[in-house]
Amino acid sequence: MRFSHPPHDRSITICTPGQRQWYRPTSPWKWGINPTFYPGPVPYPLVLHYQLIYPQTPSAAPEILWDVIHPPSFARVSSDRQFFKKWRPPDFDTEAFQPTGVKKVWILSDHPVLAHWVERWGPVIVISSTNLTIRDILEGIYAYFRTPLTRDDLLHVNSIPNNRKCLRYARAQRAKDSYEIEAVVIAQGYRRIDVVGGHRRFQGLRISILPDQAWRLYMNLAPGTVPRIS
Repeated sequence: MRFSHPPHDRSITICTPGQRQWYRPTSPWKWGINPTFYPGPVPYPLVLHYQLIYPQTPSAAPEILWDVIHPPSFARVSSDRQFFKKWRPPDFDTEAFQPTGVKKVWILSDHPVLAHWVERWGPVIVISSTNLTIRDILEGIYAYFRTPLTRDDLLHVNSIPNNRKCLRYARAQRAKDSYEIEAVVIAQGYRRIDVVGGHRRFQGLRISILPDQAWRLYMNLAPGTVPRIS
């Protein structure tokens, strides 16, 4: 190690490490050393299948075209063609996450209205005995929104003026857009999806990593008509 002084003040001592000390690694995993064994499971980077993720830009459409009032079998994804796109079912049996091994997820929401209700109802919980697939995720979301509203839910809706009117309108639109007899759908009562009105278009999922290294999955819905594609 060399010692020197600045020309303007010799009371200050500058310590300069030797050449070898500059290149001393601070961690055994630096300098291109790639460990081949990990002492435990490595949760990151955790990646969602591209058919489930949020659109890459706000103006873009999600990969899956799906009105969540319908079963996942009605969902469609487009081909990679730029023109004259063809539509096909999602890769239902493909694993939803990489690395593999995810068998349970809790899904929250970014949607401002739905996020409020998720706090009351709890998250969408999807569990599988094997690795979760795209089908598992979509069926879990569909079942969550198909759940009937409880008496307490309706009382909460009525606590805000005009909310019940909006709820009735949402149910009527759901009955109209369904493949069932409208009168039968209306007679079955209100469902959870009715609280978000016309925001029924699946907008995708995103992974959020918290400071404690835990992770959460968030879902969003968007307004707009979802075309019926066979």
